[in-house]
Amino acid sequence: MSQTWPETNKRDVVGKLVGPEPVKALELARSIADPWYRCQSLAHVAWHLKDQLQSSKIIKEALTAAFELDQPNRIVSVASWAVRVMVKNGDQRLGLVVDELLDKIQLELNPIRQADALLFLFEAVYHEPQLRDRVLDPLLRACEQMKSWKRPRILSDIARVLAIDDPNRASQVVDTIGEGRYSRRTRSDIDAGKWLGPHEFFPYYAKQPSHA
Repeated sequence: MSQTWPETNKRDVVGKLVGPEPVKALELARSIADPWYRCQSLAHVAWHLKDQLQSSKIIKEALTAAFELDQPNRIVSVASWAVRVMVKNGDQRLGLVVDELLDKIQLELNPIRQADALLFLFEAVYHEPQLRDRVLDPLLRACEQMKSWKRPRILSDIARVLAIDDPNRASQVVDTIGEGRYSRRTRSDIDAGKWLGPHEFFPYYAKQPSHA
């Protein structure tokens, strides 16, 4: 089965199989050589499993795959797919895994890469308020250190994520962007209820244009 599809397509095939044929989806996910795609694919399988014990075991495999990568920002970024499943399942290991990932990202000296990775992790833990705050603080610190065009974009993303549950904090984040098109567009989208809340990781990293 591992030779049925090119390596680059296997993750997409896992996504198609995970509902109707979860056993085949898991077999294919495990066969993926690239750690990034294997982590995401294993997490996708675990997301759909009703057996919590089996899901937990597969998430352990997904995290192992993430830690095969050699760059802290990539490890934290892709591990966020597994973390999102742990949040859904109420996994008791969640806090320890998040702390491990927060320690790992401190090894990344580039604040842009830090922020990119922490934004994924922030969205993954969003539905756990205590962990949300634990990730948000270093994420905002990384943004403060950035001197890049990405800074207002990431701050805008953070504000949109926060806007539903914590509009005051979201407004504060928008204020840190400064005056300009990013802050104006962000305030407009928040007022219109567009693109709010965290991205959902499965089946694709996406969010709806309207919270309603």
